[in-house]
Amino acid sequence: MSIAIKRNRHLWTTKEIQLLKREYTGNPMVTIRIANAMGLSVKCIVNKAFNEGITKRKKITDNELKTIAQLRKQGKSVADISKATGRGEVSIRRHISQGDDRPETDPTLYDLGDISYILGVPVWRVKRWVDSGALKGEKDNRSYRINKSDLKKFICRYTSELTDWKPEATSLVEILAGVGRTW
Repeated sequence: MSIAIKRNRHLWTTKEIQLLKREYTGNPMVTIRIANAMGLSVKCIVNKAFNEGITKRKKITDNELKTIAQLRKQGKSVADISKATGRGEVSIRRHISQGDDRPETDPTLYDLGDISYILGVPVWRVKRWVDSGALKGEKDNRSYRINKSDLKKFICRYTSELTDWKPEATSLVEILAGVGRTW
C-alpha cells in the first residue's frame, strides 16, 4: 500500500511577483525578510526569483575573480564584496572558502568547476571521477588541476557517463578539436 503525499504549491499573484522583482537582491537577509512577509520558505523565494529571471546562476567571470581578490586584499567584508560584484553573500562565501580567488593562468589546466561547467555535471561528480582515477588530476594546494589532454582522453573513453547531463557544447567541441579555452 502506498501513501500519496500532497504538496502544497503556492499560486503566485501579480502583486507578489512585483514585490519580488522590486525587492529581491539575492542577499540572504533580504530573502528571509521577503519570505517572512509572504509566509513562504526561503527556498521558494529563491526558486521563484530564478524562474522569473530576476537572478541568474552563472559562473564567476575572470573580472569578478580579480575584483574579489583585490577587495579581499583590502580587507573588505563579504557584504562589501557582494555589493561590488553584484553576487549574493552566500556565493561569495562559497567562492572564498574554495580558495579560487584568482583567474586561471594556464589554459591547459582546468579545475573541478571548469570541468563541471564544460561537461554539464555537478562538481561532486567530477571529484568522484578524479578520486576513482577515471579522470587524472593533480592536487594543487586545496583544489585539483586536470590537464586538457587528460580531460580529452576521459571524454573519449567515458562518453556513457555523460548521457544524462547537458554539456556546454562549444567548449566541449573545442577541447575535443584541440582549440584553446573559450572563457
